[in-house]
Amino acid sequence: MAIFESPQKPTPTHVDERDHRRVIATYAATCLHRSGAEPFVALRATAFTPTALSADVNDWDLGAYSLVRASATGASRNVTGIDATQRDNIILFLVNVGVQNVVVQNQNVGSVATNRIITGTGADVTLATDQHIILWYDTTTQRWRALG
Repeated sequence: MAIFESPQKPTPTHVDERDHRRVIATYAATCLHRSGAEPFVALRATAFTPTALSADVNDWDLGAYSLVRASATGASRNVTGIDATQRDNIILFLVNVGVQNVVVQNQNVGSVATNRIITGTGADVTLATDQHIILWYDTTTQRWRALG
């Protein structure tokens, strides 16, 4: 993921999914835009659509992607942790694009300690269709942390 600053407001890249194919596209989003002369900050990330979850997953390996289009098949699926290898201070956008819930579990021991997620509420976070969570890998506590 790269951060770009510009005095101009961006136009997000449209993500197209035809024929149910995996989409890997560039996504741009405005994170901050203030009046006139002040710059906005935009994030650019490559979207990744992994295989739909068919079971609960520990230490989910999402590679180096920062924007993940998650989905589950058959029933609600639990994510106990995300592989944090080479993820120091990385921000991860996890979006449920499926019809089944994806449950992000708080500090679940099913994943190794360094891959666990702190949701900020002490409870699991259920992502229904079209819901998302933004996670940041905190190198000090060695945990993923939900932002917002």
